[in-house]
Order: sequence, then structure tokens, then C-alpha cells
Amino acid sequence: MVTGPRGRVNRITANRVATRGIPLYRAGYDGGEVGVSWAVVLGGSSRVGAACAARLAADGYSVAIQYLRHESEAEKAASAVEQAGTRAWLVRHRLDREGDATALCQGLLAEIGEVEVLVVASAAGVMREATELTEHHLNWTMRATAIPLAAAACTLAPRSAVAISSTGASRAVPAYTAVGMAKAAMEAAVRYLAVELAPTTRVNAIEAGLMEAGGATRLPGYDALSAGAVTHTPARRLVQPRDIAELCAFLAGEGSAMLTGAVIPLDGGYRLLW
Repeated sequence: MVTGPRGRVNRITANRVATRGIPLYRAGYDGGEVGVSWAVVLGGSSRVGAACAARLAADGYSVAIQYLRHESEAEKAASAVEQAGTRAWLVRHRLDREGDATALCQGLLAEIGEVEVLVVASAAGVMREATELTEHHLNWTMRATAIPLAAAACTLAPRSAVAISSTGASRAVPAYTAVGMAKAAMEAAVRYLAVELAPTTRVNAIEAGLMEAGGATRLPGYDALSAGAVTHTPARRLVQPRDIAELCAFLAGEGSAMLTGAVIPLDGGYRLLW
């Protein structure tokens, strides 16, 4: 038993499924329910991942939330899902080694069955200039950021898969070389998967502009960079996690049934101006 927010107690049961020995935790779910629509959010402890999980829960999805280090944030994300009246699973699992994402998804399929929606908001990387990066840095960033999309989409075969990318995939951002390369690879994967997994699975990406959250805040000179972005952006503000979550919910729904293989810019019009 663990105590959740505001003293509420959630029942957490460890299930050792095919996850390289890392337990799969489930919160407030006894299994065997009929008619439950599931979404899986990789990187669900991040602000963007948590916002997407909560927004999908508002549309009636139960959500499996993968995380690794930020347990308190993952529990908050699960609590937000439960407050929407649906079920939340917390899955502590690595994604940066060969076979990690596939093993995780196989375990989820065995436990919760069919998955309707996949959101890949997981990312990890080294914030350094290209000349300061090693091959290890590049390989690790690619494995943790780009590969989980392809592995999870192919294993889960969801109705809709949504990858969270960033402006750094198509523009040069200082000290963002490794992550930018991985995000660009993710966007390329979106196009290939959209073709090869059709018509079962639609695959799209959201290319988000500079945010007041996440890894962007670790960029050198972030304060000056963000101030300049606000001035340059017609919307006169930075992207918020809720903006990404709303677009994610649209891409997960039937209203986007004919949209696949798209990389959708979400930057308040930043890219329109020189």
C-alpha cells in the first residue's frame, strides 16, 4: 500500500511480466473489465506526458503511464487520470536499451489487452554542442528518444499513435544536436510507420515549439532564447503542455481518421516569420 495525494491510499500491486525484471505496477485496477479503452503514454511523468494522459482520461481512456525516475510526478499523473474517472497504471521501465520498449509493450498487452492510443512523450539526451558529443551520447539519445516509437507502435498496433517532437528536429537549436537528430529520426519514422502500419494504425507527430517546461529549460541561454521566441511568435507566448495535450486528443480521436503520416507544427506561428 502507498499513500497518494491528499492522504488517499492507492493499491499498488507489482506484477513481474516480461519487463527485464522491472515490476509493472498497477494502480486501482483489478483487471477483467469489459469495454475499457486503453491509452499508453511513454514518458508520462513529464509535464507534456502527464498533460496528455489527463486529457485522454477526460475523453474516457484508461491510461498506462510509463516513467523511469520521477516517481512523485508519475503518481501525480496517475492521480489526475483517476480523478477523471478512469483507470491508471504506473509502469516504471527503462526505454534506452535494446528490447526495452518491445518487452514493456508485450507485458502491457498481456495485462490490459488491446491498446487504442499510443503517445510517445519520452525523451532523453545530452545537451551539448556537436563537437562535445561522443558516439555513446548519440547512440543513447537515439535509443531513448526515437526507437521507442517504432518498437511500441509495431508491438501495440494501436488505432492512433502520436509522437511528441520538437522544433529542434527541423531547425538548429544551440546544444540540441543529439536530441534534434533523434527527434528528426522520430519524424522520419512517423512517415514510414504511417504507410507500413496502415490501415490499422494512424501515426502522426506534433512538432512543438519552445516550451516553458521539459528539457528546453536546460538549454544554454534559455532565458534569452525564450524571451526572443515570445517576441517573435505571433501568438506572443510559448507553447504550454496543455496545447500539446489538446492536439494529442484530436489526433487520438475519430475526427482525425484521415490524418496520418503528418508532422504538425505547434508553435504559435513562430516558423512563419524570419
